[in-house]
Amino acid sequence: LAQIESALNEMIANNQDREAFNEADIRYHEAVLQSVHNPVLQQLSIAISSLQRAVFERTWMGDEANMPQTLQEHKALFDAIRHQDGDAAEQAALTMIASSTRRLKEIT
Repeated sequence: LAQIESALNEMIANNQDREAFNEADIRYHEAVLQSVHNPVLQQLSIAISSLQRAVFERTWMGDEANMPQTLQEHKALFDAIRHQDGDAAEQAALTMIASSTRRLKEIT
């Protein structure tokens, strides 16, 4: 939990520094995947991190429209994990996936 919170705090602090933000975002997702104690997801962590890096090369959320939403989505997932609310965590993760998918469609 501390690793997720640390990465989230780094994302917030570096929300206008593309490289630092993206690296913190990747650490955030890696920490989330490690926290679920699912060996399959943990193995997928490397692939997911690589995919994130590829996506981040094509997108940047540091504008007024996307950054607040992105940070809120990450905070919602962190809060759900912190409160051990599986349903809220699932919903937060699905919201993040939908937002990422929408952003990718906008640039392709």
